[in-house]
Amino acid sequence: MKSIRVSAFATHPIQYQVPIWRGLARSIRIELEVIFETDKSANGYLDQQFGRTIAWDVPLLSGYAYSALPEERHTGLCRIIKLYDRLTNTINQKRPEVIVITAYSDPFSLIALLVAKSSGAGVVMRHEASDVAIKRTWTKNLLRTIVLRQLYQYVDEFAFIGTEARLHLLRHGVPDRKLNRAPYCVDTSFFEGQVRRWTPLRAELRHALGIGSSGMALVFSGKLIPKKDPILVIEAISRLPRLVKDRIHFIVIGDGELKGEIEKIGRLVLGRRLHLLGFLNQTEIGRGYACGDYLILPSREGAGETWGLVVNEALQFGLGVIVSEGVGCGVDLVNEHIGSRFISGDADSLAEAILAACDAGVAGRGRLSEECRKSVAEFDSGKAVEGLAKSIYKVARKDGVII
Repeated sequence: MKSIRVSAFATHPIQYQVPIWRGLARSIRIELEVIFETDKSANGYLDQQFGRTIAWDVPLLSGYAYSALPEERHTGLCRIIKLYDRLTNTINQKRPEVIVITAYSDPFSLIALLVAKSSGAGVVMRHEASDVAIKRTWTKNLLRTIVLRQLYQYVDEFAFIGTEARLHLLRHGVPDRKLNRAPYCVDTSFFEGQVRRWTPLRAELRHALGIGSSGMALVFSGKLIPKKDPILVIEAISRLPRLVKDRIHFIVIGDGELKGEIEKIGRLVLGRRLHLLGFLNQTEIGRGYACGDYLILPSREGAGETWGLVVNEALQFGLGVIVSEGVGCGVDLVNEHIGSRFISGDADSLAEAILAACDAGVAGRGRLSEECRKSVAEFDSGKAVEGLAKSIYKVARKDGVII
């Protein structure tokens, strides 16, 4: 059986994409190589929003073939020209039959798409796509629509990540026959191992934080930046009835520019029931989730939260979820059995959602956990690999490749 030569292009190694590359690499029908603009992030990098150097404690470059372009020191137009030359040379040398693109808004991905199409290779795109994640003026929306309708004509198949991505593609003239579902996901196998590791320690971990059996632990996980709006959670808690508020613990996982303000305001509202765990790496983040009852992701509407993968993580740990209407995954992952959505930026709306969660009671956690894990089951890395592979096979058939 002849395998399909596939080159996937990504700006850098991303922990959420790694299981996709590994899954494709395991297929005997696909000969995959991932081309990175840079692989430096695999060894650690300064994340401006976290406000610290990040070095993931899981391998990002194992289990699949990859290469990275030479370091580019040019800027501006010179950088664009160099990128074009290098990507042209790379594609001509690799001679892939199918090319996978993971974005379009950065120069590397856009040039890779255009060069791929001119080379005669089939093109598959799996990217974060949304018409509502970012607020734009009417004129910018019109210009964007014109550009994307033209750009998407260069793509043969789309592996869409969720409902809003599918609607976005349909709105921009992509026919339904070109769409295959490849759900947005975390490394579900890895996180299942973390669930098995940390969940049995739940009582012990909660006790260490002073969370009693009747306590309700709300978790925020992410960068402490205005876009994520973590301070809104504290404002909402402050508006709860006293008897309810006294049960609430707020666990904050992450770091960033708002850390000091969160601690200052949070101590006034919650005292010792505010738990700042700081940045937790992949093998440690389960410690925070295992303590919690509900995850809250209050990202501002229009600020660019196209999905919110921490929701996938929390649901796999069996936490209920409360998300703002600005969180892209809400329409796919959140239902009345596991949580709710609230009006973005509205502390009263969030307070009502928290109150409803408290009324549901900690006693019902077992059933809640089961419903949460059921909700996220269709958004696993295996199904994402299947969907992306299906798109690759469809493109390969068009080009006469025997699969």
